[in-house]
Amino acid sequence: MGIAINRHVAWELADQLGRHLSDRERTAVFADLGSGDERVAIHRLIHIAAERNHPVPARKSKELDDWAYAHNAEDLDAPALARIQDPLGSCH
Repeated sequence: MGIAINRHVAWELADQLGRHLSDRERTAVFADLGSGDERVAIHRLIHIAAERNHPVPARKSKELDDWAYAHNAEDLDAPALARIQDPLGSCH
């Protein structure tokens, strides 16, 4: 995945999870994004969503699975990704 796609995925996920982030988490995520380290931001956001049992829409879940595959992060992120897949295909 290219830099622009990583940036899009990272910012979209940050927007979706924004209200669920603590001040410390928000600072860390936006520091990652501001420094151009979208990969770290995405990884961090995936794990925050999993910790909070916050499902993501099916389209975003597929995008994150593809992202993990493209970055050889499947083994690292697979358990968290499985936890945030919305089984009903819709989110709150």
